[in-house]
Amino acid sequence: MAKKSDIAMSLINMTTAEIKGLKASEAKKMVREARAAIFDAMQKLSKASYTKSGKVSPTFYSSAYENLTEWTGEHFKERSTAPSRLKRVEAVSELQAYKKFFGAKSSTVKGAREIMRQQDARIFGTDASGKPLQRMTRSQRENFWSLYDEFMTGDTTAELAYRNYGSLQQEIGKIVKERKKDPETGKFKSFDLGEAMEELRRRLGDEQYDTSSNDIFTGDWSDW
Repeated sequence: MAKKSDIAMSLINMTTAEIKGLKASEAKKMVREARAAIFDAMQKLSKASYTKSGKVSPTFYSSAYENLTEWTGEHFKERSTAPSRLKRVEAVSELQAYKKFFGAKSSTVKGAREIMRQQDARIFGTDASGKPLQRMTRSQRENFWSLYDEFMTGDTTAELAYRNYGSLQQEIGKIVKERKKDPETGKFKSFDLGEAMEELRRRLGDEQYDTSSNDIFTGDWSDW
């Protein structure tokens, strides 16, 4: 794994309470150093996340990159403010977001690729050399996590998920890899989270399944 910067290691080793207890001058100084390290890390992840023509990579995915990109968009005003002009609470909040990023294995290209390899090996099994028997594309991986998180947190599916945890990921892997045709048009259907939830419940043998029930979709993501 690539060696993390000093500021990254400092944030990883600090507790949330320690970050919250920083003085304004200390927090602002750390933000200034952290932003430089974040820029470098995000540049490397961005290069892997997009092709030379600017299109999204069909295979690479880093949840740390996607989550920090979303966070940056939501906190654009603070992120665009010079560290010296930030309020203490803003600087502390920014450092907490960076701590979460640096602590994620997918904050490096090598780490993100290893997560994908381990995920595919766990779901599809491996050959004699240890390579996954199947690999998911980026879109399939996104669909996998979307279905996994919704099923694990849904009001009417969480208990079923935990009862079948040993086979849950394998069944989800099969579902996101399948390509089904629309009987009317004959064209391949795009992934539908609602239909996938129903299919997963059926495969896990949910005899109490009520198709009229509505699950709460959380949209959360996990970082293996």
